[in-house]
Amino acid sequence: MKSSLIAPLAIISFLIVLNSEAADQVSIAGSSIILPAPERYYRIDGKSPKWDAFSRTRLAPSNRLLAEYASEHDLADILKGDYPELKRSCNAQSIRALEGITISSSMFEELKGTVRSDLQQAIEKAKPMIRKLEEQVGGFVSKDSGLKTDLKIGEIIPLGVFAEDSRSISFSALTKIRLATEEIGKPIEIVAIVAASTIHVNDRSVNLSCTSIYETKEDIRWTRERLMKWKEAVLFANDNSSHNASIFSKPAGGRQANEGHSDLDYTNIWGRALGKGLGVALLLGLIYVIRIFIALFKEK
Repeated sequence: MKSSLIAPLAIISFLIVLNSEAADQVSIAGSSIILPAPERYYRIDGKSPKWDAFSRTRLAPSNRLLAEYASEHDLADILKGDYPELKRSCNAQSIRALEGITISSSMFEELKGTVRSDLQQAIEKAKPMIRKLEEQVGGFVSKDSGLKTDLKIGEIIPLGVFAEDSRSISFSALTKIRLATEEIGKPIEIVAIVAASTIHVNDRSVNLSCTSIYETKEDIRWTRERLMKWKEAVLFANDNSSHNASIFSKPAGGRQANEGHSDLDYTNIWGRALGKGLGVALLLGLIYVIRIFIALFKEK
């Protein structure tokens, strides 16, 4: 009897592992982008109407969520209709202002320079959007928990660029999230760390990020190492499929970033995109921890 179960269980286990490393194909303005899942992580968006409704409150209009990933335990919670714990997660986004632009290598070099010099300024420009997202997410939490809550996103502190090459620039940041309610009394606070990478793939710009609740220095190491491995996997997958047109479509053309614009306007295109999108790209991963607050409230 035991031996008869071994083969089916082995097949199921193999399929689970295979699914965790499967590649998704997304489109940005007609360009196909292959997104392999981070190692032993699973796609969690599009699995539950309840979770997707919550996800929509976390995303600013300037950004488009391409895919988000988490552990098998988080996926199971979502499939049950519960909120996942999401102590750690990864996601891929695009900045809408850049989606229709065919980005050359020289343009991406300029974008990297803007990231290096204006990261703090981009976050400052995103503050109005962050305040709006506080209201949206806080309202969702209040409705779900039945408690009147006050959500505050603390200062986002950039830790600077920690890796860079010709096709990517990667940086990290810390922030504190505070949630208070009259019924509970003492506010609940946590610190979160996010590592993000802007990559140049198939003539488009994609933002990858990995987030963790901060408890020890291991969490900072995890976000950066997980991001670097995922970034390399995404670039490798797209480089090795570019000549296989029978499976994946070739990148479509788009308007050049400087087409019909002066040099000054060209600079402003990058500045507006970063100002509206980059700070919020950091914030998206940090708001995943709201579920922890919901669970704590319900326990009390």
